[in-house]
Formats: sequence, structure tokens, C-alpha cells
Amino acid sequence: MKHLSLATITPTRLFWAMSLCLLTACGGGDGDGAVTVKVHALTEHDFTALPSVRLPLGMVGVTFLEPKDALTSAARDTGSAGTDVIPIHIAETTTITYGLDATDPTIEKARLISLPSRAVVFEINAAKPSETVSLEPGNYDLLLYSGYTIAQAQGAPHRSVFLHSGTAIKSIAASPLTVLKAANGTVSQLLSTRRCEGCDLSGANLREANLWEANLQGANLQDASLFGAYLEGAILLGADLQGATLAGANLQRANLQNANLSNAYLQSANLQNANLQNASLRTANLQNANLQVTLLQGANFQFADLAGAKRG
Repeated sequence: MKHLSLATITPTRLFWAMSLCLLTACGGGDGDGAVTVKVHALTEHDFTALPSVRLPLGMVGVTFLEPKDALTSAARDTGSAGTDVIPIHIAETTTITYGLDATDPTIEKARLISLPSRAVVFEINAAKPSETVSLEPGNYDLLLYSGYTIAQAQGAPHRSVFLHSGTAIKSIAASPLTVLKAANGTVSQLLSTRRCEGCDLSGANLREANLWEANLQGANLQDASLFGAYLEGAILLGADLQGATLAGANLQRANLQNANLSNAYLQSANLQNANLQNASLRTANLQNANLQVTLLQGANFQFADLAGAKRG
């Protein structure tokens, strides 16, 4: 059974999150003394940019929750002013205990909705701070309702809410935009020359980067964020992409022969005409990916999630 708890993390008050799933919130801004951790993350901006993407267990989701009395919401908002939605996908039957920190005013209540019926699975709040549920495979929406006011926000436009499921996290930086980084020089070299054979780009933030026909043969891209990146015709022969986030990436005609994509996130990625011969996609998330006219001889798809993927 998995456990999910809800709490707030402020820039000056960092908790240890030892449960398998953690929903946390913190004030806007970078904060001082924040600790950067390397995690797989999809933000509210990603959910609005690519509506087909859903958060799987094992990945961090980030939303930016406004005060409950806010009059307007941000342009890229999954909900309305004072509410946010985290889209979730459950791949297999899972029992989860959800818990809410009743002393934290950031989130007044959380409600899980089953799709497409929109039936309410549960609602937790200060009066009923926990619920254990068995979730069948499918799509769900986690609705978050703000409980704090503009006055309590002290000038911050929102509080960043983190949903984490997977391994324990000791601390989370106040700004979700800093969780994925690599040496600036290496990233700059790649972006300017589109060549970085054998480079160490582990954990690099390359979201929506233009890497058309880039040569990344043998590169280490473990845990890198390549969400929405343009990698058409890229050479990724033998590259290590374990745990990399490639949701919504354009990988048409890319050469991924002998690449390691184990546990990579490829939701809605376009792999049409790509070469995946002898590549490892073990436990990869390929929901709604395009695998049409893709070379797959010798590829390992053991335990991969291919729900909605286009093949043939």
C-alpha cells in the first residue's frame, strides 16, 4: 500500500518527506538557502501546454495555487482562480492512503475525480484529513482548493504545490524551476553547436530546446528534462536516457539505436520513423506516443506502459 500525505513547505521550514507520496506547498520566489534536488517533474505549465500528458506514480507534479480570494488566475492555469488540477494516470490497481495536514491553511481540501465519469472518489479536508482508497487503472483529476488569502500570501502571487510519489525526498527548493540543472558550459555548448558526443548532461534542463539533428551519441542524459524538446533527426546512438523526461518531445527520425531509455517518460512523444533497434525501454512510460513506422527490432519493452500508443 502506498501512502500520500499533504503538507506545506515554506522557504524557512523544510520537512523530511518519508512517505511514498507527498503533496507540499511553498511560497513563491527562490528563497534563501534552498536545497536543490534532482527529480522528475511536470509543472502546471506542462499540463496546459500538452493536455494529453498525465502524471504517473513516481513523478513530481507542480502547480501554482493562487489565494482563495484571488480575482484572476495565471494564463497557464489548470483550474480557475484559487483552484488547480493535477491530471493523474494510474497504470495498475493501487491502494493509496491520502493524508492532509489539517494545520496547514494552504490547501483547504483535495478532491479526487474519476474520469470520464467525473465521479468523486474521495474528498479530504481538516475535518476528515485522510482516506484510503483502491484505485483501478485509468485517469483521474486531483482537484486542489486554496485555503489561504491574499493577505496571508504577503505579496506572493501563488504558492507552489508539489505532488511527489516515489522515493523519499529530504527537502525541496522553494522554486520548482531550479530542480533540474547541469553545468551551464556543457548545455551552452550543446545549444550553440548541436554537438555534444559523450557529454555528461545528466539532470540537464533542456525543456523545449531546439536540438534538430543534434549529435548526442553516447551522451549521458540520465534524469534530464527534455519536455517538448525538438530532437528530429538527432543522433542518440548509445545515449543513456534513463529516467529522462521526454514527454511531448519530437523524436521523428531520431537514431536511438542501443540507447538506454529505461524508466524514461515519453508520454505523447513523436517517435515516428525513429530507430529504436536494440534500445532498452524497460518500464518506460509511452502513453499516447507515436511509434508508427518505427524500427523496433530487438527493443526491450518489458513492463513499459504503451496505453494509447500508436503502432504499426
